[in-house]
Amino acid sequence: MCAMAISLAKIKNVIIGAEDKKGGAILNGIKLYDTTANIYKPKVFSGVMQKECSEILKIFFKNIRNVKK
Repeated sequence: MCAMAISLAKIKNVIIGAEDKKGGAILNGIKLYDTTANIYKPKVFSGVMQKECSEILKIFFKNIRNVKK
């Protein structure tokens, strides 16, 4: 959903810190920007501060799971 919104908004650059190997639609899954159906393709920069971003996301989702208990 976010990848399509980025495309429709014609955002020029997408910076990805932590890759979503289970989902997502830019680097994995349907790879929206690699399809011929997609008219607009932004520049994608991946792995930016990957370790830091991954740790922040792990902490965030761990906290969400703890709140639900």
